Amino acid sequence: MTGDKTMLSVRSVAHNYGCGETAVAALRGIDLDIMAGEILLLVGPSGSGKTTLVQIMGCLLRPTQGRVLLNGNDVASLPEARRNTLRLENFGFIFQSNNLFPNLTATENVMVALDLLGIKGAAARRQARDLLASVGLGNRLDAFPAQLSGGQRQRVGIARALASNPKILLADEPTAALDAENGLRAMELMKTMAHQGNLGVVIVTHDSRIVDAADRTIRLEDGRITDDKL
Repeated sequence: MTGDKTMLSVRSVAHNYGCGETAVAALRGIDLDIMAGEILLLVGPSGSGKTTLVQIMGCLLRPTQGRVLLNGNDVASLPEARRNTLRLENFGFIFQSNNLFPNLTATENVMVALDLLGIKGAAARRQARDLLASVGLGNRLDAFPAQLSGGQRQRVGIARALASNPKILLADEPTAALDAENGLRAMELMKTMAHQGNLGVVIVTHDSRIVDAADRTIRLEDGRITDDKL
């Protein structure tokens, strides 16, 4: 880990689904710091609160209680429009399913993310192609998702997530659909991006093959942190 700056802090965060007697506690008082240049894994059994925690970190979900501090400012209590802007400015997201548009080329899929930032036309195409080249897809720029392997599609997803030059990258099971070789390649790519770009990277995973590639591993059980290993 090369960075020592706190990018994001979670303080006393709890979250319930439902209310009253039927409420289900997904998180029960989480305290966690995300550091620049760090690859952090969130592990634990299904239902332990990993995905809920990532959604709260990324301003996709408001906690029932607690604070989420981005650059020292509590984003959990901000109006939704402001949260949407902060999410666009600060976070990149990688999903297990990639969520690529099947009728768009690799370049065009990345351009969609740039369009949200107001980068369009030739500038967007040039930047998208540079990003794809940086993840080893310089020879697959005009390929459609169906023409790409699972590992290549995942790399398009990573390039798209990096398009906004995020400060924090949040990934939900990014290697689950990949074989061992492509899973490790995806991890090494994210690790390189974290260390070179001083990103904070948080990965939700059940994939034991990638644990050794992380800087830090947090284990959640029943909505609580039970282990924190460097």
